[in-house]
Amino acid sequence: MPPQHRFRHFLGGVITLAVCGSQARVEAASPAQTGNPISRIARVFDPQLVKVEDRVSWLDSRVSTYAQHYEFPLKTGLGYRGARATQGGPDPTVTLDLGKEVPVDSIYLVPAQREFFEDSGIFPKRFTLELSKREDFGQRTILYTSGSAARPPADCTPVYFHAKDTARYVRLSIQEGHNKGTTDVFGLSEFVVISNGEPVSFGTKVSTVGGLDVPGMWFPEALTDGRMPLGIWHNKPLMGLDPGDAVLTSSAEETTTWSITLDTPAKIDRIQLFPYQVNRSLETSVFPEELAISVDCGTGENPESVFHWDNPVTGSSQMTPMVVPLQGKNAKVIHITAKQPWVMGDRKIHALSEIEVWSGGKNLARNLPITREHAGQNVQITSLTDGNSSEKEIMSVGVWLNQLYERGRIERELGSLRPIHHQLASRSELNATWGSAVILGLTFLIPVFIVAAA
Repeated sequence: MPPQHRFRHFLGGVITLAVCGSQARVEAASPAQTGNPISRIARVFDPQLVKVEDRVSWLDSRVSTYAQHYEFPLKTGLGYRGARATQGGPDPTVTLDLGKEVPVDSIYLVPAQREFFEDSGIFPKRFTLELSKREDFGQRTILYTSGSAARPPADCTPVYFHAKDTARYVRLSIQEGHNKGTTDVFGLSEFVVISNGEPVSFGTKVSTVGGLDVPGMWFPEALTDGRMPLGIWHNKPLMGLDPGDAVLTSSAEETTTWSITLDTPAKIDRIQLFPYQVNRSLETSVFPEELAISVDCGTGENPESVFHWDNPVTGSSQMTPMVVPLQGKNAKVIHITAKQPWVMGDRKIHALSEIEVWSGGKNLARNLPITREHAGQNVQITSLTDGNSSEKEIMSVGVWLNQLYERGRIERELGSLRPIHHQLASRSELNATWGSAVILGLTFLIPVFIVAAA
């Protein structure tokens, strides 16, 4: 075999061994990145590129499992806004009274909805979170403080704080907000406290200092009503399931009542009602324009009215679950009555996608049959207690908020890694191309020297 041929075989064998030896690492990268020989060679000799590539691939696979982040602006009850009353005045504060001492696992501050897409929002820049068993906070635990460093904008993503303490009171104090005609303006959509995996802040008493209240729009109670501009608490699509229960009515005066009989009487903490999404639409949902809830102890006589609601903005969609705190009301039978239909064109519809009845951290309604009464007919249905909402699996609000927080954190990391990955890949592939050209050139020059020497 001529000397130049032997050298080419030797060089090809060396490169082949190097590529095969690093095959496990190369396979972690996407096919688009490693589909040509130059890309493979570049990753053989650049471990930093492979490391960044592996991290990007892992983050991409991880983020795909989390709940999707959507923004659905609320029409009413937007949340709470506050500000410093006077220059040099006391810090604006928001204090939740949870009603009793509970172990606090985590806290989520949900930013107020943005006024426009590029709006940086009014999430507080510097603040302190404190826990206490005493109303005067004479003894307290500082869960978080910003110090002198301002937090970056939250981008409508829930902000998470890990806790491991027992408290009855939770206080948020604002050291720096935004100067928008008033000093240190800030705003939140929801203030969520989780204990043993359960929300304990819904319907709790809220006291504030420095409020900028607007009736029906911005007020303290909107911080604990469970309504957030982030959509419905679900994630995984489950095709082929009944999306809920929808009834067409012939007139606006007709009513529909869904009744649930629990296995035993129980003290009800809250009822959660999920809207019915129209044809898997992301922007339209069906929810009664007027709704009432009553309970009884199982006798069926003289049910007690415990809740009544009218849509403040007629025809507006409710793209968030409705949370009805009942503060331990004793009941065995729950009646939910749609009194006014949602109207689309000439269609009048009563609909819900799921009903949950929570007591002591357990959904007592899960998998129980529901009796629907409409137009003099009673029908048993099971699609309102199957754990799904509009063909998606419902999540607990704590898990849902945590997944949105993790998704935001990972997407920010991906946003910083992708330019680095692109730069490393371009540089390494350029170097590999140059190196390959030099080596291929040598395969022709070396035989020339050998012949000349001979």
